[in-house]
Amino acid sequence: MLYRFLPAYKSKHLLNSLTFLGFHHVLVHSTAAICTENNPKYVENNKKEIDFELLFSTCTGIQIARKIHSLLIVSGQMRELKFAARLINVYAHLGNLPSSSTVFKHMQERDTYTWNSMLSIYAQNGQFDEAVDCLYGMLSSTCSDVRPDFYTFPPLLKACRKLADGVRIHCLSSKLGLEWDIFLASSLVHLYCRFGQLVIADRIFKEMPFRDIGCWNSLISGFCQYGNASEALRIVDDMRLEGIEMDAVTVSTILPVCAQKNDSVGGLLIHLYAVKHGLEIDVFVSNALINMYAKFGEIKSAQKVFDQMTIRDLVSWNSIIAAYEQNDFPDHAINFFHEMQLTGEQPDLWTLVSMASSIAQTRCAVSGKAVHGYVLRRFWFSKGVILGNAIVDMFYAHESKKFKGMAAAAMANKMLGGCILMRLWMIDFPPSPTPWSFWNDTAKWR
Repeated sequence: MLYRFLPAYKSKHLLNSLTFLGFHHVLVHSTAAICTENNPKYVENNKKEIDFELLFSTCTGIQIARKIHSLLIVSGQMRELKFAARLINVYAHLGNLPSSSTVFKHMQERDTYTWNSMLSIYAQNGQFDEAVDCLYGMLSSTCSDVRPDFYTFPPLLKACRKLADGVRIHCLSSKLGLEWDIFLASSLVHLYCRFGQLVIADRIFKEMPFRDIGCWNSLISGFCQYGNASEALRIVDDMRLEGIEMDAVTVSTILPVCAQKNDSVGGLLIHLYAVKHGLEIDVFVSNALINMYAKFGEIKSAQKVFDQMTIRDLVSWNSIIAAYEQNDFPDHAINFFHEMQLTGEQPDLWTLVSMASSIAQTRCAVSGKAVHGYVLRRFWFSKGVILGNAIVDMFYAHESKKFKGMAAAAMANKMLGGCILMRLWMIDFPPSPTPWSFWNDTAKWR
């Protein structure tokens, strides 16, 4: 161990040298050993020389975090709120929520920052009830300096699973006079848009004294998500009139609206805006452009956007494959699928839906069996009816009926229609748990 060769070095100098050299693990082990070896009182006498901030900044694993935790206890620094709060966040960052909770519960004093940290950790990890308990604990704190602030409510609003919970938090924030803070108001707009309460979201938005680009994007996204394309475009116009420029999120949100309204001129203008402001390099913007041009039938423009992308994700490949498939170029779609495989990108359900549709157009039985086998090996039929429907249609094109165990009514409709068209009268219906559910399903088919 390095510390055995440097027994005379004090922790402060050792920490700086090891951090500079990048020996993060040796740093903590050496500090712990120097502080305790041969001199139990070393820690108490030299605790101010231990740079805990440096230790926290170099913590890369749970074992190191526990050693730092031990050092804090031995040195008596655990009573310092800043170190306890930092330790809570480090444990949470490393994915050890129980340790964060334990440290928090054993703290003798807690300030607003500590309460907010623990509340945010619970909310980010999906433990909404525990986050609410933190909020009530903060409200019932005997310390006069502890009260909810602007940073308390946004994590709670983001973690809400029910609209009623969000309304209660909204009422409490209003009662405390925090409703019109920019961060809290933005979270409220996002909350009500997420649950489809666009009228309330728009009212809160209009009453905000100041609106940043995040607020505008939340409202635009809400109207787009619930099919009100005209209102979304109006909000974009209002945003531009107030002198706020669109960012990558705005552009990637509004491009599908242009495709939905079949507004090729508007889509082209937004594309030019993205190029002018350097937004085209954003992968989300490029994916949205590919989908828009595919909707317009401008397959060459979609291909050009794809070729100019420096970074491509799975959505990019799915978009260009679907673009060629939807515009009746199945061979090109299949070629892009093979090219995607060469890059190491793994297909998902939507990739195979496009591939099945492309193979149905080419009537290539060998490729169809390959896709069918790929789906069977991964048990993807259980993920939903969309992929199953595409596979069924693909085999209808090949005059085949090799499907058993497909339980969805929508899939059965396609099977019946395909069998009538192909004169395949002998068909195995999906198995049902009970006769009653079978007759209920057949009623849906009829």
